[in-house]
Amino acid sequence: MTRCVVVLLLLAAHARAETAVAIAIGRDGKILARKEMTLDIDSKLLRWKKRDWKLDAFYLIESADGTLLWAPDYDSRMRGYELLARSRIRDEAERLLRSALRYKDAHLSRRLFEIAQDNGLNGKDADKLGERIEKLEARRPPPNKKAEQVKADAGQLDSVYADLLFLRVERELPRDRMVGLRMLRDLLILAPEHATARRVLKSLAPKKFSMGGPRNWLDWELDIAQRDAKLDSGEGFSMRQARKTWRKDLHGIRTGPILIITPVRDTAILGRTLGCCRMTTDLLASLFADYPVRRKKSDPLRIFLYENHEEYKRQSNVRGAAAAEILEFSAGHYSPEEGISRLYWLTARDAEQRIVGTAVHELTHHWLAEVNPAYNRTEGRRSSRTPGFWIVEGFARFLEEGVYDLDAGEWSLFDRRAAALDTLYSLRGSGKLIAWKKLYGGSAVTFWALNKEPKLKIQRRWRLGAQRISEMNLWYVQASATCQFLYHAEKGKYRKALLDYVVNHYTRKSAKMSIAVAFGLTPTELGQRVEDFAKAVAEGWEPAGRRAEGK
Repeated sequence: MTRCVVVLLLLAAHARAETAVAIAIGRDGKILARKEMTLDIDSKLLRWKKRDWKLDAFYLIESADGTLLWAPDYDSRMRGYELLARSRIRDEAERLLRSALRYKDAHLSRRLFEIAQDNGLNGKDADKLGERIEKLEARRPPPNKKAEQVKADAGQLDSVYADLLFLRVERELPRDRMVGLRMLRDLLILAPEHATARRVLKSLAPKKFSMGGPRNWLDWELDIAQRDAKLDSGEGFSMRQARKTWRKDLHGIRTGPILIITPVRDTAILGRTLGCCRMTTDLLASLFADYPVRRKKSDPLRIFLYENHEEYKRQSNVRGAAAAEILEFSAGHYSPEEGISRLYWLTARDAEQRIVGTAVHELTHHWLAEVNPAYNRTEGRRSSRTPGFWIVEGFARFLEEGVYDLDAGEWSLFDRRAAALDTLYSLRGSGKLIAWKKLYGGSAVTFWALNKEPKLKIQRRWRLGAQRISEMNLWYVQASATCQFLYHAEKGKYRKALLDYVVNHYTRKSAKMSIAVAFGLTPTELGQRVEDFAKAVAEGWEPAGRRAEGK
């Protein structure tokens, strides 16, 4: 196997340039090794053979003993280790292959040749080795006994990558614990039975971890702790009540303004839920950041996260056949009477897309009612007869139809494929829309009186096949499209007025719910502009300088 001795010389105590005999793994897969290189971090250059190379052309650069000299990010670093391992496997497999040929073991030679090819052996040398194997296979001589040692050495090739990673884990843990733990988990995914890695994990994990064994602890450390979340003590009133009325094996997770109460222990689901909920509250806080603070403290947003749909339906406190029917096809809802949002993680192919949209929608209702610092708790309790109810479902649907990147923690509130705009575009001028005056002047009582049967046939541009929606669905569509227009159109001219309208509705300022007072337009004029906006988006309009809006 290729090895090299490293000599590391600091050019000066204050300099960031280092000269070393090192290994550099390029993004083209090529490996520069056993050569003296000068690494200049300040100028982002690698100098080798009197030539300058840009550092971003490399996955990683490290000394042969594993001392990391450069890696732009974690993923690049791991890709570099993979390529380095493949290079070592290829070299070792080729060396063993030549021995197997010398000892006349045709079967072993073929197996080693395939391993070497899988890891990058090609060209004239590979062709010559292939010809030698074919000649040996044709003759089928008995293998020499010395081939047994070659066979034993070949059995070690499977562990080369895992052993390489383990050496890096040992080096990284004292320097950057979280990166070291992340590498340890990747190693255990690659080689779950790696004995030494398992012993290290066991030594790191708490002796008693309530959520499971050492491997569970590792997942919690990486997926939960990194999201600035921690296990709730479980002594609060909310947890005691939930354990009494739901189930006893619940635990709580706190992060920022969020308390998730759940029996779920899958850290992948919990991590995604936490990320989605935290991103939603960050988004809402940014929208209303310029308003005077009238509520300095609020109780955490209580979110019940269920293991499956049946548990979600059974535990949800709903009234009436219509509400039960909605519950049957939903992935979550906010209960204002209880001050709880209920969610469950779907197992369908599009699970993440659906749960993110649902969570954003329901948490928008939840946050506006119980957290928004622009008004106090008492004001946030809306009356069912407050006019302008379109803003409640419309604003939540508007945020739901944004574009969200949970990994980057970024969002954009404009999506040219948003279902509300697409549906409105298909129905404009058809005479089938809810009258704009009725929509904008209606209260919650008006909304719940709408027909819930899916009778209206529509054909959207971004969805195959026709579908049917109800009058209640249409309310969401028109209300959300209105928010899209008010937020984005005319360079954000109406954006502040839109946010003011939200605040005025939740503080029950009925006199300011008039469309004319709020936006200087009649309901019909505003509705027509919303329809025109849907048409413009369908024809390619986008906000100027559109980009991710938060992190």
